[in-house]
Amino acid sequence: MPNHFSQSAARLLLDGLDQSQLPFVTVRSDSMAPLLRRGDQIQLGPIGVDRLIIGNIVVLGEPEELLAHRLWGVEQLGEDVFLLSRGDRLAYYDPLTPSSQLRAIVIARRRSGRLLRLDHGSGAWLNHRLTQLSHLDNRVMRLSPPTSTLEPGPVAHYGLTRRLVRRSLLVLAVLLTRLINLLPE
Repeated sequence: MPNHFSQSAARLLLDGLDQSQLPFVTVRSDSMAPLLRRGDQIQLGPIGVDRLIIGNIVVLGEPEELLAHRLWGVEQLGEDVFLLSRGDRLAYYDPLTPSSQLRAIVIARRRSGRLLRLDHGSGAWLNHRLTQLSHLDNRVMRLSPPTSTLEPGPVAHYGLTRRLVRRSLLVLAVLLTRLINLLPE
């Protein structure tokens, strides 16, 4: 399940961003674990499509159904621009999202009272390494991107060897995340 926000939280989020605030919202799933886990709070900031970087964690969707996932691509299809995203723990890409549904970027995570900035310092380093591990995960699973805005990409099916490699990548991601969490603020 993606990192969906409740409708009321989504409206507060969008109102806060419109007023140049950097609101916090609570993560409701583990699709971006270990970086973002259920119960973590994430701080959001404004961003434009022209400033996106592969690996950013973006908030996409309509106000009634927002999700926070890693950005994997910006696709020009005719006159329209679409965003390709996927939760790090998911075995499929999200449906292509029109760039008009880009709402925010995740700039920080708060867990157990500790703030980890993802836009600089050790948090940015960690997010970059987790992007690299997720890229390897994509290659191991041989994920195919979606071909429409209606359906996600095909779900990966893989044997024992791929499952073991994928599990090893997850263990490495967890260890890196725990290491960064141990550093002083």
